[in-house]
Order: sequence, then C-alpha cells, then structure tokens
Amino acid sequence: MELCLCKTLWGVEDAGDPSSWESIFSKISKEGYKAVEVVPAFSFRGHEEAFRKILTKYDLSCVVQVHTMGGYFRNDEYIYLANTKLDDHINSLHDAVEEVVAAVGPHLLFINCHSGHDSWGIENAVTYLQEASRIGEKFDVRILHETHRQ
Repeated sequence: MELCLCKTLWGVEDAGDPSSWESIFSKISKEGYKAVEVVPAFSFRGHEEAFRKILTKYDLSCVVQVHTMGGYFRNDEYIYLANTKLDDHINSLHDAVEEVVAAVGPHLLFINCHSGHDSWGIENAVTYLQEASRIGEKFDVRILHETHRQ
C-alpha cells in the first residue's frame, strides 16, 4: 500500500479559474501532493482539456466528488436537490460518472460520491448500491460512497 497525499480544492481561492491553475497546481505539486480532489461544478466543467493538461504537467492524479441528484446555483449559492426517487439518483450517478471519466481521463483515481438518500429503506439502498457497482464496472472506475446527507 502506498500513501497518496491529495489536496482538496474547495477553499482554494480561484481554484475554478483556469487562469489561476498554473500557480495553484505548481504550489500543490511543490508541496508534495500527488493528487487533487475536485467537484466538477466548482473546478473543471467547461475547461476539461485545460484541466487534463495541468494535471499532466504536474503529474497529478485526481479524485472527483459527485453528488447524486446534484443541485444548481442561485446567486452564487449552491442549492442541493432533495429528490428521493431511486431511479433519478441512479441516472444522476450514471451521468456524473460518464462526465467525469471523459473529463479527467487517465488522471482519475476514483470518484467520491455523496450517494443516494438517507430516507431510503434497506431495499432501495441495496438496489442503488448494486446499480452503482454496475455503473463503476461499465466505466471501469472505482466509486466510493459517502452516505451522509444534509
């Protein structure tokens, strides 16, 4: 087993601004980190090629955090969706994984998913995790699940 130091980009000023990536990623690399953890909406979305190039330049891997059913922005505030429908969460995960794999490519270590909904019973939770496993296999990526909610 090898330890991989991973720097989260939330809280890093201008981490979502590609014009700041050179100084940010240079510093992260010099500090000894081997990976970054990002959320697509706050980091690379719309700038995927530039993001892959900066990861390549600094030989960094990437962990991507996704949220099933995600959310949206209102006046610069991220609003989480509170949908509890099983199929919607499965479809949301599929779409998020597809986006991440295409965007990050070979730099992807794994996906850290805030998964599902705490109000589900055991049957829905098991069904969701089985489908999530199939999605991970389909895209050849490891998906880790955080099951806490707001």
